[in-house]
Amino acid sequence: MAPATPPESDDGISPYSLDEGVDILPDSRWMPKFRKLLGCGGGVQPSRSLRARWSAPPGDPLRALSVHYICNELPLQVERVGLSMESTVHQVEERLVRGTDLDAPCPRDGRPGCAFVDRVSGRGAVGRATHMLSYTWGYRLQQIAGSLQGFCSANNLNPKRTFVWICAFCINQHRVREARSLGNNVSFGQFAREFGDRVKSIGHVLALMAPWHAPENL
Repeated sequence: MAPATPPESDDGISPYSLDEGVDILPDSRWMPKFRKLLGCGGGVQPSRSLRARWSAPPGDPLRALSVHYICNELPLQVERVGLSMESTVHQVEERLVRGTDLDAPCPRDGRPGCAFVDRVSGRGAVGRATHMLSYTWGYRLQQIAGSLQGFCSANNLNPKRTFVWICAFCINQHRVREARSLGNNVSFGQFAREFGDRVKSIGHVLALMAPWHAPENL
């Protein structure tokens, strides 16, 4: 169901929640105005159980990257493959996600090539997803990182305990490419089940809107 459009503020911005458990996440450049409009920072706060750092071993379908990792460690990994945080998700997926550690075994099927998130380890870096990000692969990493950092700040969330499920990093993209090369495209029904189950399990979606007045993912 489409959300009702709220009246615009004096700043010309119309932030709103899509539904229970879904937050609008503005581009980081708009975050100061967004926080001002919503008073304490706004958005639907995740429950205490969602904020808890649940165990998510490699291969867990809800294993996700922390906001701390995305903002502090991921930039280093991106630089090692000749890219930057100004690179798009498309570029990073090709060169970093699928272009490195090709022999790392997948904990799901034991074959070479695993999801990026399964190669990350360390306390405060990975855990069971507390949020799912809705976005497009055309966004720049800096847009994603800056907005997630702003969201944590606005809602007093610990970046090391806020784990965001992002499909480019949390799905085994090697297998996706293999399936496509064989002509086995994922059906809409399978896609809906894969993401629908995760949405229900995670319980909290962040919809990144960039640029704010003409989001690429709408």
